[in-house]
Amino acid sequence: MQKRFLTALVALAALAACATPPPPPPPPTFTGPQTFALIALNGASPAYAGVTLTLDGPRATGSTGCNSYMAVVDRQDDNPVRWFQVGEVACGDQQMALERSYLQALEAARAVEESPAGLVLRDAAGAEVARFDRITPARGS
Repeated sequence: MQKRFLTALVALAALAACATPPPPPPPPTFTGPQTFALIALNGASPAYAGVTLTLDGPRATGSTGCNSYMAVVDRQDDNPVRWFQVGEVACGDQQMALERSYLQALEAARAVEESPAGLVLRDAAGAEVARFDRITPARGS
């Protein structure tokens, strides 16, 4: 009787172990330059295409759709985006308004979330300020 009970207990434990889902894989680690295209700014689609962000280690470069820019991104910092420079070519009023809004969103960013699909920048309250689709295929893991 005890042998049957122990056998049933072992079988039950084996079934329980099989029913436990495996832990999720660790988030991917990306290597090399990764380029992203802006698809949402403060929850809305941008008025113009062409706003990009390329991350290559701590260096960030891209286009505002009008001017180019360079910055440093430190994902471990409370203020992850630090500016180097922004070009100074004048564009149409609507494009310049998009540029100003985009640069303000980058300055407001306090968290950078990267995934195989893209990139999300969040402000201090956790609200999404910019969302990007990945252009460069994700590499590494």
